[in-house]
Amino acid sequence: MNRKTIPELILIIAFIALLCLPGAGIIAFTLRDAAAGGTDRYGARPPAEVTPSPHERVQDILHYAHNLIMIRTIKGIKRTNVLLGKERWSYWAGGNSFDQFMSMDMLDRKELMRIARILEERQSFCRLHGMRYIIIIVPNKDVVYPEFLPVWMKKVKRQSHLDQIVEYLSEHSTVEVIDMRGPLREARALHRVFLRVDSHWNDFGGYAGYREIMRLLAESFPRLRPAELSDYSLVPKVTDGGDFAAMLGLKGLRVEEFTMLPRRPRRAREAAVTDPFYSAALPYKVKYPGALWMVETGDRSLPRGVMFRDSMSMALLPHLAEHFSYMFLFWVEYTIDPYDFNAEVITHERPDVVITEISERKLLEIKENPEEVRLAHRRR
Repeated sequence: MNRKTIPELILIIAFIALLCLPGAGIIAFTLRDAAAGGTDRYGARPPAEVTPSPHERVQDILHYAHNLIMIRTIKGIKRTNVLLGKERWSYWAGGNSFDQFMSMDMLDRKELMRIARILEERQSFCRLHGMRYIIIIVPNKDVVYPEFLPVWMKKVKRQSHLDQIVEYLSEHSTVEVIDMRGPLREARALHRVFLRVDSHWNDFGGYAGYREIMRLLAESFPRLRPAELSDYSLVPKVTDGGDFAAMLGLKGLRVEEFTMLPRRPRRAREAAVTDPFYSAALPYKVKYPGALWMVETGDRSLPRGVMFRDSMSMALLPHLAEHFSYMFLFWVEYTIDPYDFNAEVITHERPDVVITEISERKLLEIKENPEEVRLAHRRR
């Protein structure tokens, strides 16, 4: 045999082996399952929906390998609502997130007036009942870390929707809005404030937001003192990649992050809401685990709170809950909730402070208020 043909023969054999690999995997899985008789270790046959077929298992492996290669090598590609950026950073690409960053279109005055009116109605309702109302807006990750976006992501207009809304509210409304962009941009000079392979801010981002909220709350509750950075230890942590990894089928991905551990034990304790009032008033919410939640310290000298929230609250609450005797947490799901500001919850809980925490990408989904909230505004 000619020596020159040997490398070519090896290459052909390797190529054929790669082509046969999926089939070999299917056969191996099938033989193993057949030997086990299709039962688990206790001899019980598992539900069909829990046990993937051999074909599905191989598909999962190939899907994992493909997306792992994509996230580690290819930049600027959108995959399953995830935008792969530079240096293994990823961004949320669902909904109108691209338009929000690039400012493709602007809100007209009518839309800005509608948002301001909705928030003013909520503020009037809270004031009528002796409560303080605060809205917290958590920016999209690309606003705080634009440098890791693909090079083709460029702004078309100077102002974003968030710029427009915050500016309009500051000029035409008395609603108390905490725009988290400034605090997060300032905090990122010390530590990273967003997770790299996830759409959410990290523990330190939540801490930066908490400090800004406490600054505002101290006006009404002077004895409240925020925790200092020295009260925490920053501990390295390896995660499975967060929500983006799950979307891409990369749940086994190992990503180096860090967490903030308090040097003294936290006082606040979490629990599911068991008040029978909600089974009658909000039966559709009670059946969803985590939709209604509570945290409490038991210190009655501290204020009571109600928070209407989304997933950005998760990094914020461990810090904030330490300064409330009790907080009722209402997870807003815009697809099922008729209102994202529930008057029944507020009047039942009788808090001192009502907080709306909302991510920038959800701002335009704010819903009209119930009639009792509108009426309170008209009675001002």
